[in-house]
Amino acid sequence: MPTESDAAVGRLAVMDGTLNDLLRDLVGEITGQDAAGMTTGKAAQVLLGHVRGDRTLLTPEVSDWLKRVVKAAEKRNEAMHAVARDQCVLCGDATRFEHKGRPVDRSAAAVEAVSARFRDLIDEGHCCVGRSWRLAG
Repeated sequence: MPTESDAAVGRLAVMDGTLNDLLRDLVGEITGQDAAGMTTGKAAQVLLGHVRGDRTLLTPEVSDWLKRVVKAAEKRNEAMHAVARDQCVLCGDATRFEHKGRPVDRSAAAVEAVSARFRDLIDEGHCCVGRSWRLAG
C-alpha cells in the first residue's frame, strides 16, 4: 500500500521530468548535442560549463537559476535514491532512510518541499530563460 511519502516522491519525479525537458531543450539549442538521457543536474552543469566559456551566452539571471537547479537536483537525488534502513518485510513501510551514508528526511513534507522548489524553478526557468536568454552570434 503506497504511503504519503511514496506519493510525494512520485510527484517529485513528475516535477523533475518537466524541469529536465526544459533543460534538455536548452542543451540542444546551445550546444547542438543530443541531450536524451541527460539528468536534470547534468544538463544544468553542461549549460554552466558553456557559460564559463562564453559569459555572453546566457544572462547572469539564467546562470544563477542554473546554479539553483544543480542544488535542487542534489536534493532530488537524496529523496529519490535514499535507501530504507528499517523497511518492514510485510508491508514495505520504512521510517529511516540514507543516501551516501547520510540520513535523509523522506517524509511527505520534506519531499513536498523539494517538489515545491522544482515547481518554482520550472516557473522561473520559463520566465527568465524566455525573457533573457541571449545567444551569441
